[in-house]
Amino acid sequence: MLKTILANAKHQLGGRTFRRLLADRDIQPEGAELSVGLSSDGKGATNIIRRYITTCSPKFPRELIQEKLLTALNEIFGPDGDFTEIQVKLHDEQQPETAHLNAWEVFLGEKRKGLIPLSRSGSGLKTIILTLLNLLVIPEIESKQKSNYVFAFEELENNLHPALLRRLFQYLEKYAVSEKASVFLTTHSSIAPHPHSLSPLRGEGGRKCLAVPNRTRGRPAPDERAVLFKPFRATSPCRICDGAGCWQALNSGFCR
Repeated sequence: MLKTILANAKHQLGGRTFRRLLADRDIQPEGAELSVGLSSDGKGATNIIRRYITTCSPKFPRELIQEKLLTALNEIFGPDGDFTEIQVKLHDEQQPETAHLNAWEVFLGEKRKGLIPLSRSGSGLKTIILTLLNLLVIPEIESKQKSNYVFAFEELENNLHPALLRRLFQYLEKYAVSEKASVFLTTHSSIAPHPHSLSPLRGEGGRKCLAVPNRTRGRPAPDERAVLFKPFRATSPCRICDGAGCWQALNSGFCR
């Protein structure tokens, strides 16, 4: 009887679209392709940005990248960066430093610095851009409501200054609440559950999200945490995430 009930039980995240960003990720120069898509390791990011900026198709408005994504990027960076534009350029001449002939590369403009290629930028900046592509652009490409997504981001703290990471977590919290989306995080950083990095996440019923240590082979690992940002209804129980990774969290179904 119990097996039958469990087999027919409906998972609360069933029917959602799952988006994952791996800890091992990058944004590289890429050749132009008509099809657009973003892999969990970052492949396809340059082509997405290029398509939105250069195409005449109304399906890909450049404002989504050059205004909306740029605004979010500056919000997260705060005083640590002041980006003025996002552009793409084609490596169409063979030069000693050109390793990607006939490939497009993303450039970011900063005051007093001009356009800087992402290949000369840190991996932390690329992480934030990939996060924003998942949150802001992929739902537009797939023509789905943001509330239909479950986002799983792994170790966003890699090569990010603590203050910048704190603002990124705050942005994710605000996004999850305003868009009614679910966001899973796995992190070794103590910033995520820190009271100054996240406000008590409260929904209509005053519920809040908790973070508890992951467990590795049955033993608690206090330096590794999984956090779920989720807007709650008054009738919803408090979600507690405890797992070794975002994918395990969803597959095991412990966040219910």
